[in-house]
Amino acid sequence: MLSTLMLAATLVAGGKSDYAIVAGTNEVENVAADEIREIVARSTGVVLPIGAAGVRALPSRRIFVGYTTEAEKAFGRDDLGENEYAVSEGKGGDIWIRGEGFGGTALAAYAFLEDVLGYRMFTPEEGGERIVRADTVDTHGYSMRRTQAFPFNRGLTHTYLYGTTNLCAYLFRNGARIPRKTWAAKTKY
Repeated sequence: MLSTLMLAATLVAGGKSDYAIVAGTNEVENVAADEIREIVARSTGVVLPIGAAGVRALPSRRIFVGYTTEAEKAFGRDDLGENEYAVSEGKGGDIWIRGEGFGGTALAAYAFLEDVLGYRMFTPEEGGERIVRADTVDTHGYSMRRTQAFPFNRGLTHTYLYGTTNLCAYLFRNGARIPRKTWAAKTKY
């Protein structure tokens, strides 16, 4: 069982951050890391550095995105089940964002951005997002573990949105998984 301490972390304060993002190795984990970086920058103006696992020249606090040996050393062995995703905070302010299956880590990243930064994507068109501007971002001891809300697709939503270039982003950013990897082929996912 994964154990975490519920400690508040300050991601950004006064235009600065002690955090770096440490991305996992698969494509969706890298996209999730890029999305966290982009949305934090759009919200706060602070660009978090992204590094690969094992890089030593990063700031002292880390946001692990996906599975890395460093994350497991910091947090212990994970026990997520099929279709689950989670965010955990640990000693020293490190944060671990991860999920099972294709896209699980992206779902965890978007849940984190929504719960901590207030980010939402309401429509897949340009301007359909809500970016909350902030000078200080605290997690207030935020940790969560969820099962995908719609692990077997979202029915009519797909019919309405099929063919839009932002379909995959819209689905992930709203808690649904992508039903077929082929839908992601022409996007960043």
